[in-house]
Amino acid sequence: MESDTSTAAAQLGLSQRQVQRLARRGRLAHRSIAGGTVVASRSVLAASRATGRGRRWDESTVAAACELLQSGRTARITGSQRSRLRARLRTIPLSDLAYQVLGDRVTMWRATEGLVGNPRHAHRGDAER
Repeated sequence: MESDTSTAAAQLGLSQRQVQRLARRGRLAHRSIAGGTVVASRSVLAASRATGRGRRWDESTVAAACELLQSGRTARITGSQRSRLRARLRTIPLSDLAYQVLGDRVTMWRATEGLVGNPRHAHRGDAER
């Protein structure tokens, strides 16, 4: 199911222009119809669930968090910044951690009916099943 950008904007609590930018950047599955943009409802739902609180961590904080989670130590940050990060890592929900660490680095796509059964998109061995 699809919706126009104004409906998606209302669902996400964003402006229509912000939704258009998200679509252009690949954060929302979309297509153009008659000069307008429609976005996939599942994509809007995924975007609504993918937001975390606060601003995103910078690269050094992400790397430090990964080191702390893996080994319990890091030299990337020191003092009170490391202490605050340790405290945050003790209580952070998994969804917020994913938001901070993965950020805009990944997108989630699901095959649409147009791709299912298309030989160009089939995996090896699919024809044998």
